[in-house]
Amino acid sequence: LYRFSNGNFAMQYGQGNYANIDLAKAGVRTEDYVLNPALKNATFFGWWLIESTATNTGGTTLTDFVEYTIGIQGGSSSSLSGALLKGNNLSDLLDAATARTNLGVGSTYTFLIASSDAPQEQKNMADYICDGVDDEVQINAAILALPDVYDTGKTGGVILFTQGNFYIDNEISITSKAQITLKGMGNSTLFWKKNNNLGTKENIINISFTGFSNDIEEKTNIENIFFIGQSTANCNAIFCDSSHFLTVRNCIFRGTQLQGIALSDVNNSKIVDNYFISCERGIYGYSDATNEKDIEDVIITNNIFTETKHQAIYLVGDVLDSGSQGISRNIISNNTFEECNLDGVGGNTDATIHLEFSKNSIINNNVISETNTGILVKNSKDFDIKNNNITETTTNEGIY
Repeated sequence: LYRFSNGNFAMQYGQGNYANIDLAKAGVRTEDYVLNPALKNATFFGWWLIESTATNTGGTTLTDFVEYTIGIQGGSSSSLSGALLKGNNLSDLLDAATARTNLGVGSTYTFLIASSDAPQEQKNMADYICDGVDDEVQINAAILALPDVYDTGKTGGVILFTQGNFYIDNEISITSKAQITLKGMGNSTLFWKKNNNLGTKENIINISFTGFSNDIEEKTNIENIFFIGQSTANCNAIFCDSSHFLTVRNCIFRGTQLQGIALSDVNNSKIVDNYFISCERGIYGYSDATNEKDIEDVIITNNIFTETKHQAIYLVGDVLDSGSQGISRNIISNNTFEECNLDGVGGNTDATIHLEFSKNSIINNNVISETNTGILVKNSKDFDIKNNNITETTTNEGIY
């Protein structure tokens, strides 16, 4: 059975005879026959098998249809043009795994995860489908299925998310695989942290390695995801500890008890083009000299912070000039802050941009308006602070 591009169907009669329909179903796939030249540009759908004793083609066991499976069939069938049926989800391919690799979807290094409320066409393409209850189970399974760069030397891979709502109870864990990208579809991909009513913060995503490697860059990318903490969800949207080269880009963070990004022992990282709205804090980082947990060479740029309850950016160490680098060589530039640090008291206590025990850093070209103290740098040294536009601070201190 063939179909032309104009919608017309055609049949070419078979050139082989079989003792029964079962033998025919097995044999036609490897049958060598001569194709009618008139059908060379038509799309082949499959074989229609009819017993010689059949008097009709419906409601009988004397007829059957075998779909063409694209792949090496043997004989002249191997050169036929085939048709992929959308609803079959690549089941009509002889080697679906190879096809997915060639298509770049669901290959060895890329998985697509669908939300429970994603459109059916997206679910049909997905490698994992969430059920709307503890969706971190499917997400963690996909992460674990990626190759381990430490063992194989290959990059970890990419996890793509469809549009829709993903509900997270326990955390999404990136602790045993490196060089991983989690990428959504922007504000239509929502990660919800369920209410927990806890005094300590849980994480939506936990990126944590036992230590740095001299041979491997941990490289973790989080892109195009909308993180939301429900009303009593006390959480970090992203927690990163002991990692190189974290990039968080084009994400949205929202939740009255949600801390957008929490850092501990992180370097050579970028937080770029994100939107923090009505969060507890935007970005929080802590340096622990005793355990040599430093925050250094982090670039925070082109982000928007609106109506944060406490500091929009809060980087704090415990000592200055210890054996560790502490909070050092960080850049905070070209960000916009409006109505942040709403619960703060200003002065030398807290501010919209608040750094303590920090050194060798830059705070330039930011716009800060309608906040308590704009910038606070405390117990710190060797700073470059210039070209910031600070207006309407309620405590009158632009920079303290």
